Amino acid sequence: MLGSSPPSVHGCGDPASRVASRWHAGHAGGNVRLVIALLLGIGMRIAAASGALLTVLMWTAVLPPATNPFMDDHLVYAAVLVLLALLGAGTTWGLGRRWAATPLVRRNTWLT
Repeated sequence: MLGSSPPSVHGCGDPASRVASRWHAGHAGGNVRLVIALLLGIGMRIAAASGALLTVLMWTAVLPPATNPFMDDHLVYAAVLVLLALLGAGTTWGLGRRWAATPLVRRNTWLT
C-alpha cells in the first residue's frame, strides 16, 4: 500500500523484526532516561554506572575496531561518566542536593 508503514512497524512482520523493534524502543527509552538523570544530576551513581556499562557494551559490539582499540571514544565516554559520578557532579550544577534530601533517597542511599 502506498504511503503505509512497513509490516514490522505494526508488529505483523517476521518475529525477528518484532523483537528488534521492541528492543530498539526499550534501548531508546533507556537512553532518554539516562540523559535526563545525567542532565538533572538525579541518581548520578546509577546513571553513570549504567551509562558506562552501555558504552562499554557498544564498544564490544564493534570489536575489532577500525582505530586504536584502547582509545576508542566509547571507552573515553565510559571513563567520563565514572568520573562524573565520583566527583559528585550532580550536586554542583544539578538537583543532586535536593534529590539527596528527599525521604526516599535517605531511606535508599543507593539512589544517589
